[in-house]
Amino acid sequence: MSAESTLSEGPPAHVRGLLDADLPSLVRWLAVPDIWRYLAITPYPSESELRRWLTATATAVLIAERHDEPAGFARLALGEGRWSGISWLTVACSPSEQGRGTGRLLLDGAHNVARHMGQRKVIAQMYAENFRARRLYDSYGYRQEAEITNGSLYDGRPSQGVHLALDLTNPSPQEER
Repeated sequence: MSAESTLSEGPPAHVRGLLDADLPSLVRWLAVPDIWRYLAITPYPSESELRRWLTATATAVLIAERHDEPAGFARLALGEGRWSGISWLTVACSPSEQGRGTGRLLLDGAHNVARHMGQRKVIAQMYAENFRARRLYDSYGYRQEAEITNGSLYDGRPSQGVHLALDLTNPSPQEER
C-alpha cells in the first residue's frame, strides 16, 4: 500500500508498512520527547519499550517517509476479547511534516488497514490541546467518546487527553468527497 502527498513542496511523502530495517531509525526518531508531547502518552518510553510497542503482536504499523527518512507513523493495535473489532490508533508526524498532508496520508492508510482487518471502529487517544490534530480527526468524522485525566503534560503544562472514535462501518466525510 502506498499513497502520495501532493500537498507539500519537494518529493511527495508516501506511506508503507513497517520493515525490520526501519526499527533503528524509527526508534531514534521516536525517542525524541518532542514527538511524544503530541500524544497522550507519558512518561516517554525507553528504546526497548519502543521496540516492543512497535513490533507487538496484533499491531499494524505504517510509516510515512520523505527523502527516505521517517516523517511520521500510524500504529493500529487490534482489540481482543470484548474489544474485538476495535483498533486503538496512534498517529504522529515530525514537527516539520505537520500541515503538509502527512497525517492525512497516515489516517487514510490506517483506516484502509483497519477495514481490511475487519475492524468496525478506530479509537485515537490524543491531547485535548492538540487543535491541529483535532481538526484533522474531526474532518474524518471522529467523535469524542471520553476525557482522560492522568497527570500528563502537553508542552510542559498539565493536560487532559481525549478518546476520539470513528465508526468504520459508515463512510467518513473524507471518503464521501
